Amino acid sequence: MPGPPKQFDREEALSRAVRVFWEQGYLGTSIEDLLEAMELSRSSMYATFGDKKALFLEALQVWIDEQIAQFVEALRGPGSLIERIGRAFQQRHDAQKALGNAGCLFGNTIAEGGMQDPEMARVLETFVRRGERILVSTFEDAVRSGELPKGTDVHALALFLITVSQGALLLGQGRPHLFEQMAPSLMRVIGSAAFTES
Repeated sequence: MPGPPKQFDREEALSRAVRVFWEQGYLGTSIEDLLEAMELSRSSMYATFGDKKALFLEALQVWIDEQIAQFVEALRGPGSLIERIGRAFQQRHDAQKALGNAGCLFGNTIAEGGMQDPEMARVLETFVRRGERILVSTFEDAVRSGELPKGTDVHALALFLITVSQGALLLGQGRPHLFEQMAPSLMRVIGSAAFTES
């Protein structure tokens, strides 16, 4: 009779899957790639996580939760609004470079057509909404404290920053210092509060 199933750390296995999907993308990752990285048998992987898509959706959610937690931590740290915003976005770009400019798992998934899949699209859209809410709240606090002028369109400013940052993450795969080059101008946009309500 076969022995008892091999025990493994589920969170560690999932963390390894996150890294594989981040580096290779959903379409570029095979079941064999995942089994090797996670050090699991095929039966253990399917019994624990389901099929490749189910594993990817869980890995994507783990990645999103980690990104949001780090983003919030940076925004709540010391310094002015400009310093905190710069630090929050810089760390996302630093994480990309640490993986050899693998890009952003969110952006990479969209580039692979993830928004065409209803389940993936729901997870991706939730990430954008969470990021937008966090930035809007940060900018509203800045308006109340006087760091941003009254009348600043905090929603437009939040969406602007998200859009520019995601574009830089995608383009940065071929230009690793892109964010550092554009960061001063990006911070000046915030400082000038260019987006105001009409």
